[in-house]
Amino acid sequence: MNERIKKLAEQAGFMPSNFISRWDAEFVLFAELIAAKEREACAKAVEGYCGAWDDQGYALTQIIRARGGQA
Repeated sequence: MNERIKKLAEQAGFMPSNFISRWDAEFVLFAELIAAKEREACAKAVEGYCGAWDDQGYALTQIIRARGGQA
């Protein structure tokens, strides 16, 4: 399992158990889906603040959305 996700799960109170080892793929996918929604919300907030045609705002939204490819 992705170590960052595992650490976040522990911070949230999940205890290492059979649950986490048994459902690794689903747990990681769930965390990735939440992160993707948050990235998109941040990108939309930048678009709303800067305007859709602002070059700097556009560049910032692309940086935010590109973070989805990072591990």
